[in-house]
Amino acid sequence: MIATVEISMYPLTEDYEARILEFIEKLKAIPGIKIETNSTSTRLSGPMDLLARGLSEACVESWSLGQNVFCMKWLRGDLLA
Repeated sequence: MIATVEISMYPLTEDYEARILEFIEKLKAIPGIKIETNSTSTRLSGPMDLLARGLSEACVESWSLGQNVFCMKWLRGDLLA
């Protein structure tokens, strides 16, 4: 199944901008997905299993560097087409 995820990251640290940019680079490295960024969120689209696994790994890695809040919206279908 193809899905789209919109995610916003809120690092609870003063160097939040660098942390967000690092997180986006990790998301861009997930193979087989499309990615689109704007000033408040990042959208990813692709197979549900790839999105779930890639986001899980990126979030866990990000939490190893400090506390973050993630807000995600999952939708069925490719909304980046």
